[in-house]
Amino acid sequence: MENNLYLSFGSNIGDRENNIKKALSLIQDKFSLIKLSSFYNTRPVGYLDQPDFLNCAGYFKSTLSHEECLDFINHIENILGRIRKIKNGPRIIDCDILYCGDMI
Repeated sequence: MENNLYLSFGSNIGDRENNIKKALSLIQDKFSLIKLSSFYNTRPVGYLDQPDFLNCAGYFKSTLSHEECLDFINHIENILGRIRKIKNGPRIIDCDILYCGDMI
């Protein structure tokens, strides 16, 4: 069964746009990109002592289960060097599942 997926991407360390583009490239191994938003510069939320984020969101299709989607997203973050030190802190890449199949 094919799932509809809405994912968000963000980066505020290094070459933010390139970080997101790398994530998008890697993610297309298992997800088909249908539509991608523009890129937006946003201020941090929560932990404020950090650079602004560059963000975008995309609509994808995939045959992976909900759990497999989450595992794959975490795998992409790890490949790109995501380190979780501070909650809501700076990050090279952040990939979030906004909607997967019938789950928000």
